[in-house]
Amino acid sequence: MIFVGRIVGRHGTRGALKVETYSDVAGRFQPGSSLFIGFTGGDFIPVTVEEGLYAGHRMILRFKEKIPAGFFQHGNDCWLAIEDDTSPLPVDGTYYHHQLIGLSVIEGGRLMGRVCAVVEHPSYDYLEVEKSGRRALVPFVKNFIRRIDLKAGKVFTNCPAGLWDELEN
Repeated sequence: MIFVGRIVGRHGTRGALKVETYSDVAGRFQPGSSLFIGFTGGDFIPVTVEEGLYAGHRMILRFKEKIPAGFFQHGNDCWLAIEDDTSPLPVDGTYYHHQLIGLSVIEGGRLMGRVCAVVEHPSYDYLEVEKSGRRALVPFVKNFIRRIDLKAGKVFTNCPAGLWDELEN
């Protein structure tokens, strides 16, 4: 499964949900789109988008199926997903967030941590790297990212002095 959105709450009285979207594939959330809703490590059930509206950087989605109330007892751990084989291949030199999350980050032969998130920003994105509960943001630009080896599960970086201080202190 590839996570394409996180449920952040309910909206209104007709069963709509507020969704933080993690997909830039055109038409991903249009009426008639098939998705799955569920929890990491849990069961996912199929749903079909009935209505979708943009609300700032989030969407309000309503599904044809009634979502069981128990899905929302876990706080914000409810996700929308697609099957791996339904996503178009990325353009060479670009990556989906799910491809980067979990990769080991290597700087000068040393393991600096693992990518735990991709933070979107108007100028460029950042890789959020976590190690021992501490986090650092690495600009996702050619000057800092030397190479990405998806098969080996590694991101090789060349960052300026001081960037890793948050992780090492």
